[in-house]
Formats: sequence, structure tokens, C-alpha cells
Amino acid sequence: MATPKIAAVFTCYEWDEFNQRQYQRFVAKCEGLTPNIVYDCSRKPFPDPALKNVYQFDANKALGMGFVFAYYKNLFWWNLDYLMWMFVDQNPDYDYYMFADYDAVFNIGIESLVREVARQGVDFVGETIPETNENWVYRKPHLPLYGNALNPYMIPVVIFSNRAAHFLKGKRLEQSEAYRRGDMPFWPFCEAFIGSELAIAANFRCDTLGNYVNHPGLHWNPIHRESELPELSSWQVLHPVLDDVRYIKTRLKYSDRTKDVIKDGLDCIARVKSLPLSTKGKLLLDEVRHRVRGGLQRRFGSPKTDTTELSW
Repeated sequence: MATPKIAAVFTCYEWDEFNQRQYQRFVAKCEGLTPNIVYDCSRKPFPDPALKNVYQFDANKALGMGFVFAYYKNLFWWNLDYLMWMFVDQNPDYDYYMFADYDAVFNIGIESLVREVARQGVDFVGETIPETNENWVYRKPHLPLYGNALNPYMIPVVIFSNRAAHFLKGKRLEQSEAYRRGDMPFWPFCEAFIGSELAIAANFRCDTLGNYVNHPGLHWNPIHRESELPELSSWQVLHPVLDDVRYIKTRLKYSDRTKDVIKDGLDCIARVKSLPLSTKGKLLLDEVRHRVRGGLQRRFGSPKTDTTELSW
């Protein structure tokens, strides 16, 4: 088999010091590959014009390509794959595409990993969600669309063959037209779309990342702190890895109940030594305020101002 042409892509949504450190870690593991950056420029343009191979995409570019403007929470959170397909559209000739989100860390060579996937003739590598399909939080709204074919994957690190990438790009554009016509019951989450469509097509070889690397899980829990990376080097892939501010925000965000927010916040205050107490206290207070405000809006029926956001 000829040496595959591989695109290694780092996806990010801002370009602060943490993202820059994460990108340097990514570059260090690219081996012989040229690193690329896909950047969500919705809020502001990429700030470093000297950096090469940077692809800037926003909602207007997604709409211009033909994708539908439908989402839950955030356009490029619900439709992270849009960023991938826009890169594929501009770079159509790679044999394999490897996309990694900004909060993933590799302790293994990326080129070696993708070459092994190519050697085995696999078309897609992601990671199955840790919950069973029946317990997946977004299962119910997807059932009218996918039924028993629903096959969600987590996609902070994914690998596609050229054939799979172009098939999925075309399928998402086809779905966009159907959704605009009112012919689809629900606009699918990227995690549901990718695995389910490949399963329905039935002519793609799919595999899980855990068959190629060891990792402690790619879900939001456990959250790895950037400062802990030297102690975690035995894991070949880690996700999520966050700086201390993002670590606190994410732990609080995923606390189930307000009383758990306070408990987790106090644990973060004790655990994180790099931030002043005033900063940690403000992060905790901000999350509590956010939850109280959200509860009041739900109770008293505040009007929904964003009519493009999905609901079910």
C-alpha cells in the first residue's frame, strides 16, 4: 500500500495562551505531517497572520456552502462536523483526515496512528459514548430520524478516510436541503449523525479509537488539568485537558444540581492552587447565578429569543 497522504487538523475556537500551548503539543506529535488549524472566527479573526495553514470558518461560510443554520446551544458545538466538512471541501485530495479538538492531547505520534488505521483499511475511527445507547441524553429526539440505526460517537479525536469524509459531507448537505423543505423530523447532533449515517450506508469500516491507543475515556469526566500532564504521560490520548479556569468552569457546568455546584466549587477552590481565591470564588458565584437565572426563566416562561435553536 502506498504511503497515505494525511491531513492533521487542530480545531479551536479562540487563540489564547492555553490554545497556543495545546497547538504546540499537537505539532510536537505530528511527526512528518504538516499541521493545520481550523479556527472558528465567528467572534473575531485569527490573530496571528504569520502562522501558516490556518483555515477560518464561521456561520456565514457554513451557510454559503449550503449547510442549514440549526443547532442546540451553539452552531459549531451541535454541528462540529461543519468545520470538518468545510476543511475537506477546500482540501479534497487527502487519503485520510485526522481532526483533534483543542482540548485533546496526544502522547503518541499522530502520523503513526493514522497510518495504522489506513493499513487496516478502516474508514472511520471515533470513540463510542460511555453511556449505553438507551441512556444517551440526546437519544429521544433522534429516534424518529434514525430509529434502531442510531449509533452515536464522541468526536474530539476522529479519523476519516477520503471516501468517508466526502460521503458524510455530501450527506450533511443533502440533509440540509431536506430540513429546509420540512422533510426531516429533527436536525441531528454531529455525534449522532456521523456514526449513524455510516452504519446505515453499511459499506464503511468503522472502529473505536480504543483499539489503537490507550486512553482513560474521552468524555467530559474525568477532566484532566493541564498541570497534571506529566503524571498522565502513560495515556496515549487524553481528553479533555483544560487549564485551571476552564477546569473549574467545566466541573461546575456539569454538576447535576445547584448544591453539587457548591460542593464541586469548594473542591475546586481547595484543589486549584494556581488561581487567587477571588478568581475561584467569582467562577463559583457566576455559575450559581447562571443556574438561578435559568431556573427563574423556566419557571416563569421567559420567551425564547433565538428561534433558530432546536428544542424538544
